Parts: sequence; C-alpha cells; structure tokens
Amino acid sequence: MAKQPPPRLEIHPPLVNSSNPWASTLEDLRSLYACPSTGAVTTRTSLIHGFPHDDAKHQYIFLDPATHTVSRESPCPGPQTSTLNSLGYSPFPLETYLDWIKTISSEQQNLNHIKTKGFIISVTGTPAEISLSYQLISQAQSTLPPSIPLAMEINLSCPNIPNKPPPAYSKSSLLEYLSSLNNLLSSNNNNNSLPRIPIGLKTPPYTYATQFKDLISALVDSCEEDDE
Repeated sequence: MAKQPPPRLEIHPPLVNSSNPWASTLEDLRSLYACPSTGAVTTRTSLIHGFPHDDAKHQYIFLDPATHTVSRESPCPGPQTSTLNSLGYSPFPLETYLDWIKTISSEQQNLNHIKTKGFIISVTGTPAEISLSYQLISQAQSTLPPSIPLAMEINLSCPNIPNKPPPAYSKSSLLEYLSSLNNLLSSNNNNNSLPRIPIGLKTPPYTYATQFKDLISALVDSCEEDDE
C-alpha cells in the first residue's frame, strides 16, 4: 500500500504568533484568527491532561526596562515594553483546544467569505503523550474542512520538567520523541487510518556548535530509521 504523501504547510501571509499566554483561551484564538496579519494561529502549549496552574507560582508582569515601570493589567506605555513570566504550560488540556478550533471552524462556515487559515497546535509531554497528541490532532483534522488545516508543534524547549533539561538539549531525548513518532506514522501509513499533519520542533536557544550538530544528527538518524 502506497504511503501518504508528506503534508505541506502553507502560511499566507508568512507570519504566525508564538505559543504564548495570550493564545490561551477561545477568545484569544478568535482574535488571533480574525487578525489579517496572521497566516496561521499557534495555540499555547498544552498537555494531554493540562498543566497544574498555581497562581502563587505562575505569574507575569509587563515591564518597561528603561524606566523599571511594571504593570499586571496592561502593557506599560512606550515602545520598550517587555514581559517577565513564570507561567508554564496551558492549564487547558489538548482536547479543549481541539474543541475550540472546531467552534471557530463552525463560526467560519457561517460567513460569506471563507478564508484558508490553519492552526499550529503546540503540545508537550512524554514521547508516548506526544504520539497520542498527534493522533488526537489528526482525528480532529478529519472532521474539519480543508480551509482549516492543522499542524503540530512539539515544544521541547521549556524547562518545566523536574530534574531534567529541556529534551531538545539531548540527542538521546530527541531520538526518543522522533522514534516514537516514526513508529506511529509507519503504522498509520500501513493502515491509512488518519490524515497526516505537518510536525515541527520547538527548540531552546543553542549557544555552541555541538548542540546544533546533535540536533542535525538526531534528525538524520530518525530519517534513516524511517527508511528501514
């Protein structure tokens, strides 16, 4: 049985928001989707069961570094506004985001002009949870019109795993994720059971050459596994 062709991700205009706290709620996603400057909308990073948010630990402030002015309610006046935050991942589970995307899709069908704009769904978790996330996103894609394509961003960059560095700093950890996805995709190719969706990796800042080499090596090794 022939393999499904690799999916293509086309974004016009070529600008997307980052996965951030202001892409958390249905209202956030609606606003980003309606914005004419975004060619796709990225959700806040979610987990299968959601992130255990704690108001005492997970906070943010707006900051003007020139004046040291801070605010919790709205950005500080002036062009130099920054943020400091320790918010972690989204408290909403992945399936909540998929339901919200279906809601936005239904709203779009009631418009006279239906635009093509997709969602990049940012997820994280263990390799097994990432594979499950792919299945859930792919199942959601099968229920959506072609005008709302889905993609998956695997967030391997945030330091929210106790006693471990971000997975993208370790070649062996990267290979665990890539191998798990390869096994799932091979199974799907054999069964043609789910539509394929584009996958991207969110990596942390790399500051020396070995980190780049480890990333490239993990990707190459993963491709070789896929060819076997």
